[in-house]
Amino acid sequence: LIVIPRFAIAGTGRTHPALRAPLPRGDECRELISQRQSSQGSSMTAHFIPYQPHLKELARQLRQNMTPGEVILWQHLKKKQMCGYDFDRQRPIDAYIVDFYCKPLMLAIEIDGSSHDSETAQQNDYLRQARLESLGVRFLRFPEAQVCQQTQTVIQTIQTWITQPPL
Repeated sequence: LIVIPRFAIAGTGRTHPALRAPLPRGDECRELISQRQSSQGSSMTAHFIPYQPHLKELARQLRQNMTPGEVILWQHLKKKQMCGYDFDRQRPIDAYIVDFYCKPLMLAIEIDGSSHDSETAQQNDYLRQARLESLGVRFLRFPEAQVCQQTQTVIQTIQTWITQPPL
């Protein structure tokens, strides 16, 4: 069994220490992001990652048939609601489509439903994630049930990652 690392401590009842502190809002969030960008210099500059053109139509179809967890999370990511960052949904990258993607952060967010439970699916997820990470994409993964039942925890985890990213 291959375990894909998760930033959130999903399903354990425990929270990441960073989630216990109040989250920054508005100007404070922008200030933390500005500090992060100046400390990282040009490493924050996103670069274009090509994708296979035939994925464009499939991504369009996936946007029209989102899962309940994807619909819920999209309500919090669209229109730059997440610390002022623009997220795309069902974004083609390389040979794959990720659920949500923020180009400036090179951050992919994946919602794993029951179709990801089998050992084969987990192996495919691991290989896919490893390939995209080799291109510089970073990942946050959440189980579908957590997005639906603990939405605020998921939102806080994403905000914490943006303002206090792991090394």
